[in-house]
Amino acid sequence: MNPLDSTVPETPPTAARMGAMLVVALLLGLAFNTMNPLGVRWSLPAKDTAASANPAANQGPTSPRGPVPLYNNETLGLSLEAESPTAARAAAVAPVAAPAIAPAPSVVPSVPSLTWPETRQLLATGQIVLVDARAAAYYQTEHIPGAISLPAASSPADFAAFAAKYPKATPFVVYCGSASCPLSNQLVSLLMSQYGYTNIREMPGGFVEYRQVESQAAPGGAR
Repeated sequence: MNPLDSTVPETPPTAARMGAMLVVALLLGLAFNTMNPLGVRWSLPAKDTAASANPAANQGPTSPRGPVPLYNNETLGLSLEAESPTAARAAAVAPVAAPAIAPAPSVVPSVPSLTWPETRQLLATGQIVLVDARAAAYYQTEHIPGAISLPAASSPADFAAFAAKYPKATPFVVYCGSASCPLSNQLVSLLMSQYGYTNIREMPGGFVEYRQVESQAAPGGAR
């Protein structure tokens, strides 16, 4: 046999073999990239595309320094507002508003005080007008003899009638139920501040003092 006539099988070219291996490797890499959640994505998510088309959508809420960016990823969207350090310090040291304070009550004028024995002497000689500041029901039940009734809660018409009857310089002594009763003090304030009376005194012990002194002075009373 002629050795020149023998047929030797041809092997593929080395370049073709390498190309085939490269194609197989590329296909395997693409498949692995597709299944791997961390793989590279070749297109933007729809929400990112929409955000790029609308620049205003990329802006978060405004702050004292301007709009704050809106940060997004595939699983979480965060909107962070930058706080001005100056504004934070001002809010921290800002004084708390004080609660509203009710207006102070009108000051009751200070007038001379008399005891019942002193008042009784002036009343007996006609030097004063004794005024009972208690409610009319108490006056009608019992009052100091010679006293007139002008409750501190009288109507404007009653005060007007009283002012028309007694001149501004009339000397008055006003009494109430006892030392703890404020009505005589209130009546003194009204007569002086609203009706112009100036010659007014007060008997702080009131009707209780009158009863005690008179019961002691009566025959058989306490000594």
